[in-house]
Amino acid sequence: MARYPNLKGVLVNVQPQPTNTIFGPVTHCLAGQDWLEEHFAGLVLRLRGDAFFQVHTEAAEALVSELRDRLALQPHETLLDAYAGIGTLVLPLAPHVRRAIALERNPQAVRQGQQNAALNGLDNVEFCEGAVEVQLPRWPEMPEVVVLDPPRKGCDPAVMATLRERPPQRLAYIGCHPATLARDLAQLCAGDRFRLTYVRPFDFFPQTHHVETLTILTRTP
Repeated sequence: MARYPNLKGVLVNVQPQPTNTIFGPVTHCLAGQDWLEEHFAGLVLRLRGDAFFQVHTEAAEALVSELRDRLALQPHETLLDAYAGIGTLVLPLAPHVRRAIALERNPQAVRQGQQNAALNGLDNVEFCEGAVEVQLPRWPEMPEVVVLDPPRKGCDPAVMATLRERPPQRLAYIGCHPATLARDLAQLCAGDRFRLTYVRPFDFFPQTHHVETLTILTRTP
């Protein structure tokens, strides 16, 4: 750390399970601090070493900007961000709506999201811990705007069913796997429940086959 001033800390994460999950439940800080300060989309974020955050910051900021513009957010609306993580999407979108809700199953990510909301003075963001497929069907009233950013396996069938039964006015689906994105979009648009109005890929991982795709859907009359 004396030789490389930009090195903020040294961590060891323990993952005893033989799965494809990268991080285990325990992280030890051997030296320095266990968080980084990241300037992202006009915000200051504190990121722990075991947090998920997009490594291609410029591409992620471009996606957030496009998402905000295409959703045409209004100051009287409520926005719900499913699979919110530490709030990478919901925190920069929150200033443009009356209320923002973040659903996330990882308790550590929820705590980091709450801390970063407070750090940036965002008092209209509510982080709710729990699985999206459990929490969303119980939500008393569907917000005007919903953002989905699921893992590669896509959305749970319970999430699809809830959105078709109680469709929001506008829906953004950010897919990191084209096959599951196409599958879920087909379910959402079946029977003219939603209309797909916009598709744009973002190259988060240049010179690989991986792509993030932003799609916008609107509820049909």
